[in-house]
Amino acid sequence: MFAPIYSLELEKLALASILKHPDIIYTYDGLVSEKDFTKEEHKTIYNVMKNLLAAKKSIDCALVAEQ
Repeated sequence: MFAPIYSLELEKLALASILKHPDIIYTYDGLVSEKDFTKEEHKTIYNVMKNLLAAKKSIDCALVAEQ
């Protein structure tokens, strides 16, 4: 069995792409989950973005940082 490959750069890129183009989170939904992030901060940021989306709020840097 192969070990999963982790890349902090890919995690950052995924989160940055959602901040720049919030609608892309719909593309990630079902493909990406918090378990796919290795860094706790990245898991938290992704969850905050998903929660904002569920609350019908916009995903932007200020709201994400506030959470």
